[in-house]
Amino acid sequence: MCTYCTRISRQCGHCRMSNVQKTASGSVSPYTRHNENCSHANDKHHNTCKCPKWIYIRQAGGKRERYSLVTTSWAEAQEIASGKLRAMDPEIAGARAITEKTQNELVTVTDAWQMWLDRTEHKFGKWGVYPQYQTFGNVFKCWAIEQGIEHIQEMKPIQLARWSLSREWTRLASRSQRWGILHIVFAYWTMLGVPKQNPILAIKADRPPKDHVQDPYTEDQVKALMASIKDTIPDSIDVREKHVYVERLTAYLTLLLNVGCDLVDAVLHEPERITEEKVGDRVI
Repeated sequence: MCTYCTRISRQCGHCRMSNVQKTASGSVSPYTRHNENCSHANDKHHNTCKCPKWIYIRQAGGKRERYSLVTTSWAEAQEIASGKLRAMDPEIAGARAITEKTQNELVTVTDAWQMWLDRTEHKFGKWGVYPQYQTFGNVFKCWAIEQGIEHIQEMKPIQLARWSLSREWTRLASRSQRWGILHIVFAYWTMLGVPKQNPILAIKADRPPKDHVQDPYTEDQVKALMASIKDTIPDSIDVREKHVYVERLTAYLTLLLNVGCDLVDAVLHEPERITEEKVGDRVI
């Protein structure tokens, strides 16, 4: 019986075609479906015309399918058929299934950081540390784009190590604190199984020297800034409150210079909202 046309008494033109490709996994047969106005419409073996090319596939397990290859090129049809036949090999099919599964599980850098923001919003709301994480996330995503990294799973320890030693980090007085944030975020992602192994775990940001002052200000500039606070007191402030204004603004600027907080974090700072996070064997 012909497996293509199901005739018993005689074989159709498709069955007599010499372009059938076979392996132990099955067979593939590209063929031409001639248009009515084709000059070769009565020749089932003619394939070099511009009529649409189709394929008939029969797998060793008995599954059959037939569909258009969306091309009029016979050479392209044969190439596609060869690829289909190779894909039927059990080892190749298994490897492809694993690759497709892995690709489906990939998480983009943008989506991964949004997961962290969603977790932060759920625990603390959209105030406190949320704006800081949002701003820092933009820095992280820009770096990933510069490195050609689209998915979190693609990040390598060597890339993160080089970043930690770059001028972008070494100029910051708060680099250990901010690098600590990345450790917490990666620990969260790893817990969710986004990267199977934590690429940042062994990388520590070096601590700045004790006399380090946050760029771009020099020590003299900081002293001048602090000394000028008393000259910035608004006239609307009661004379009895002016010394309090100076003390509070001095403390505020000192916090910004030495901790590296964003403005909103310093303004909305609430000590009671400070929580502990575990990074590796340390609690910070």
